Amino acid sequence: MAYLSARGSGRIDAVSLLRAPVSRELFTPIFPRLPAAEVPTSHVTSDVHTPTWDSAGADELCTTHCDKGRWLGPTDTIQADMRTIPIDNLWYCRNSA
Repeated sequence: MAYLSARGSGRIDAVSLLRAPVSRELFTPIFPRLPAAEVPTSHVTSDVHTPTWDSAGADELCTTHCDKGRWLGPTDTIQADMRTIPIDNLWYCRNSA
């Protein structure tokens, strides 16, 4: 199935920079004329980009309690700031999502 997907895709992504060489090696049979190091495989970091992942309601709630620029600098205080959000507000946000 992976070969079928790779042949029908516009690009092949490994789950991380560390795994990209492994993916290149796995997909060398699809690209027999290329050495493994040149198999066109990229990588995607396995992280969540929180500012685009947040819902509008969650962003509003966190902005009220944790500051609008909370993801732009050091994140040392975010956990403590989030703990100041009243539980009723969290449940409302969760249930309205």
